[in-house]
Amino acid sequence: MPASTGSGESGMIEHAIHEIGDLSKKLRINLDVGTQSGGTVIGAQLVLGFIQRDHSTEPITPNQLQSVGSIFARSASYYEILWDFLAPGSIVVVTGEPGVGKSIAALALLSDISWIVPGRQRFRRLGYGAERLIDVDRLMDSSDVCTILELPPDDDRRSGEQPSAAGFMVSSSFGKHLNSMAAVMSKSGGRLVVVVDESQWERIGVDSPFKAHHVVQAPGVAIMRGWLTQYGNRDVDRWLGDDEIVRLVRDESPRGVMSVMQLIMRADRVPVEQLPDVSQDRQLPALEIGDEIFQRRVLSVVAARRSWHKELLAWHSHSGRSSFERNFMLIAAAYGGAPVGDVYDAAQRLGKHFGEPSAEFSTNGQEGVGVLQVVDRVGADLAEDVVSFSRPGWEDAVVKYFWADRPRCRDEFLTWLVNDVVRPANGETESKESRAKRVVKFSLAFMVRFDKLDLLDTIVKSWHGDETLYEESIRLVARACFDQSIDRKVHHKLRLWASGGDARLIEASVRVCAGAFGIAYPGKALVRLRHAARSSDPSVLRAVKKAVAALWNEKATQPTLLKQVEAWCSDNDSAGPHIFGALAAIVDEVHHKPSALVAARDGSSTANLMAILRCWQTLLAARVDENELDESIWGWFEACLASPDERSFVLQLFRDVVNGSTAPTSLRHRLDDSLQRWSLALDVSPERRNLRRELDELLYADRYTAGQRDASMYATLHGRSGDLSTDDAGSHSTAAPATSWFEEDSYGYDAPPSGQPDVSTVGRQPPTAGPDLSPGGIARTDVDAAVPPMAVELTPTSYMSSLGGKDDSGAAEIPDSTRTS
Repeated sequence: MPASTGSGESGMIEHAIHEIGDLSKKLRINLDVGTQSGGTVIGAQLVLGFIQRDHSTEPITPNQLQSVGSIFARSASYYEILWDFLAPGSIVVVTGEPGVGKSIAALALLSDISWIVPGRQRFRRLGYGAERLIDVDRLMDSSDVCTILELPPDDDRRSGEQPSAAGFMVSSSFGKHLNSMAAVMSKSGGRLVVVVDESQWERIGVDSPFKAHHVVQAPGVAIMRGWLTQYGNRDVDRWLGDDEIVRLVRDESPRGVMSVMQLIMRADRVPVEQLPDVSQDRQLPALEIGDEIFQRRVLSVVAARRSWHKELLAWHSHSGRSSFERNFMLIAAAYGGAPVGDVYDAAQRLGKHFGEPSAEFSTNGQEGVGVLQVVDRVGADLAEDVVSFSRPGWEDAVVKYFWADRPRCRDEFLTWLVNDVVRPANGETESKESRAKRVVKFSLAFMVRFDKLDLLDTIVKSWHGDETLYEESIRLVARACFDQSIDRKVHHKLRLWASGGDARLIEASVRVCAGAFGIAYPGKALVRLRHAARSSDPSVLRAVKKAVAALWNEKATQPTLLKQVEAWCSDNDSAGPHIFGALAAIVDEVHHKPSALVAARDGSSTANLMAILRCWQTLLAARVDENELDESIWGWFEACLASPDERSFVLQLFRDVVNGSTAPTSLRHRLDDSLQRWSLALDVSPERRNLRRELDELLYADRYTAGQRDASMYATLHGRSGDLSTDDAGSHSTAAPATSWFEEDSYGYDAPPSGQPDVSTVGRQPPTAGPDLSPGGIARTDVDAAVPPMAVELTPTSYMSSLGGKDDSGAAEIPDSTRTS
């Protein structure tokens, strides 16, 4: 999202965005001209980086590609990449250091192909997804399609970190995997550009059938010429013919070139009286072209790149310069375009924070320095009660000068700036939210400039108690995740927060994962959510649920999310039950029933069903709050009331959940307790009571079936032939047959009817009635299906689900031991 810009350059930026068309929206071009003030240059950049949307491909129109092609500066090495990209079915791997221009080079390839290769073509970008190795099936529809696949950067590996706790990393076998991807592309005739960092490629590119093309940065002058020409600067040749300007951009990165270009755009609009005098800088040679005014504009760009050091030093050294004036200029630079009264009051508060007593702080009548006087002293402009600076890069230079000149005041200033927003408003023109937005803009630019990411911790902790401010702090962290100068460090910080002990930081990490970061990097988001879900803080767990819902709503992420949650449940990770509980409670807005239930009923994915079964077993067995458990379960049984077909499926699913568990008694009772609360919390309707009874009767029948099967096995192991008859089994019992827990509870429900329950709704008939058998032939009512002593070691605890295509009628047989529960 473009940052807000100062009035000087807003017209040019708006024109640039208009020329690019919808590309900034579709590809999330980050045209960041934000600075300390949010309005001028600290590091103007055009980052044609993708905020990857995992759920589908995003189309790129020919008009958008034409806009990119018109400004892209092509180097000699670029044409080598283009040559390899011409053939249908081709794959090119584009590598380079971060910020060198890989992403825009990939777009330029598609732009050139769009007019070199005749015929109807489509262009798209493809999110990598949550898997460590991308599924080649996602490339199956690539006929006559040119695709950009940008690999997510790896998480940093911490010293001594166990593999199970490691962050997200693209699989090291990606290079070999390109063979499978090449087969798909060759068959379809499409083209694929893989964008990957150079250091990452060294790790994952082993056995790749393709060589990697290293992107060589184009000359800075060529980059700038393309932009200035495209956006109609009338003095392109004069600017680029100046030796000083050429020297500034000669060795700059694309981001640095864009910064200089932004300074030129602002310098074109600076009032003549505020331009530096030519005689002020004796180091510059006499310019041979242009008039004096143009020479002074060149000097303003040069001075800005030098952070106006000489000019600021002279201003601060002026005899009689007061601390109030210094504070006023610092606040005006940090806030950028703020109401002058708010800046004036803030300068007073900052002075008091620094312990600077001064008569200028007086607000009695006309004592002290007035607004107009101080605005004039700091060389600012005042229009409609808003204070600003016209000189290009001045705000950034003011903050940089303070940082170098007052090292002992650095942390005090940052702490004051953050906490001053929390302070109750007292006559300010702007709202607390507006002031927070200014601090957010300043903070992002400040971190880019000084690489001081601890400011994120300070802001999140300080603003946590106020939801409005806390939301702004989340936006700051989210934006920092996509700034190419600090993005990877911020990704790492999110992982540290999620695995730390401060609930304020954990919640912030989770809420960032629920937004654009989770959509762009679902694999990384899952790692951070796993850490966060181990927290016992209610606010954190609520945030985890929202984040899981956001990831689940990305359809392509669902199989990976289920697979990850199942793995966490299987590993007895405490995060597993919480995350699955959140997932199970999500309601599909189209079908108006649990989304995971829709996934379980997807006949094309047996893996989804089995994963959900195992996750339910873990959730019911876990020590989770009963409210959390109820929220997960109730929606599934509400769906039963709406559809007979849904009723049959859900009842069968929970039979499989209970019967496949190693502790079916515990699961049965936890399930029934939740259903009992469900019926009482909503209404004690016959439908809910009957549904609960039906599930009870089905599970009771399953217990008896298991008892028959185990008794037959026991008889076989002890040399007795044939199945153990009901009468024979009963002869070993000294207690009455076990009843269903409906008969045992104290909730006032009627006992089930005599005889066996009718389970025809799920297509399975139980055997004739009979008691459960306990070891040694002693029946007990406090245990589940009886298992003879020797059979305990031989009978697997797994349960073959009829939902998974297995017939589990009443036959007594030994279950398949290869199935894991």
